[in-house]
Amino acid sequence: MSAKQKAVDDIKKLGRMLKGMIDVAEELEQMGSLEQAHKEAVDRVESFKSVEAKAKCAMSEAEASLAAVCAKASEVEANATATAQAILKDAHEQADGVINSANADATAALKAASIKKGSIELECIAARNELVSVQTKIVGEQAVLDDLRKQLTALRERLGV
Repeated sequence: MSAKQKAVDDIKKLGRMLKGMIDVAEELEQMGSLEQAHKEAVDRVESFKSVEAKAKCAMSEAEASLAAVCAKASEVEANATATAQAILKDAHEQADGVINSANADATAALKAASIKKGSIELECIAARNELVSVQTKIVGEQAVLDDLRKQLTALRERLGV
């Protein structure tokens, strides 16, 4: 394989690595990483565009000096690989952090809702018990009222009123 062809292959590898990083950034965005993760992904893409521009420059230099380009391409590939691995690790850590935070928030919200639900249920039970008690008193008072009305009616009949 010629040195030019190796340089082309190295540049294509770098391009595939860059595409993989863009895919990771898109996945983070789809996972709900919000604007901060999106901004970081865009920043990473810009960083890789800069690396890509350097690689294209190295390709141009390869036409002038084949040996120098092969050495530079190897260096760029190693740096890109290390950078890509670091970015992937960071992206996964950030995604895990966002997921863990969201899970913690959801758990706390569910716990608070459960506590509130329990409190409301207890209030409902107390209100129902009070309602039953009031209804029972009303029934008793209604019976007393009915007796008083009967007595009043009997008294009116006796008095002729």
